[in-house]
Amino acid sequence: MTLSAVESSSRTMPQAKTMRQQLSLFPETMRLQRIVPEKNCWRFYRLHLETDLFGSTVLVRSWGRIGTAGQERREPCQDAALAQKALMRWARSKMRRGYAEET
Repeated sequence: MTLSAVESSSRTMPQAKTMRQQLSLFPETMRLQRIVPEKNCWRFYRLHLETDLFGSTVLVRSWGRIGTAGQERREPCQDAALAQKALMRWARSKMRRGYAEET
């Protein structure tokens, strides 16, 4: 393949924005952010799993404007698998709204 063929084939490749982001299989923590300067939108959303004092798994959701403490909500789950599903469900929901993983 010649150099000009490589250059022309690289032009036809889809842009990175159109490619879907691969999520890790079993994350225990997700840090998402949404930055849209035109709309003055600087938001974060964090999800992580914790074990409480009684041994059950808790999904902790934190959100707010970047640079502030934000808000936090703790949701007890029956077991770790259900907590993992809830974490992924929230992450997919936020990614549909324009959030992306922090870099």
